Amino acid sequence: MEAIVLAGGFGKRLRSTIGAELPKPMALVNNRPFLDYIFQYLINNGIYKVILSVFHKNEIIINHYRSSYSRLKISYSVDNTELGTGGAIMSALSMVSENKIFIINGDTY
Repeated sequence: MEAIVLAGGFGKRLRSTIGAELPKPMALVNNRPFLDYIFQYLINNGIYKVILSVFHKNEIIINHYRSSYSRLKISYSVDNTELGTGGAIMSALSMVSENKIFIINGDTY
């Protein structure tokens, strides 16, 4: 099964806590990026492929994870402009290869 993980927001409300240099899904929790926990949750629930929808500071996420995390294959839907939640999902859907997918926010557990 595949998942789309929305990880492109600006993180304005957390900027004072995590700093302006990190995208919100990369905020450290117990010295690990928050996305690690999302990815492990997905693996534990039978997801084998993730399409990360990224925008703001996407290069940090892409350079950190590259094309995989553990057994999870990662592809990227890189938005060139702010699309909002619905637009980001629509953009990432073009990369999905299955009829059923799981969509999750990359900053919420």
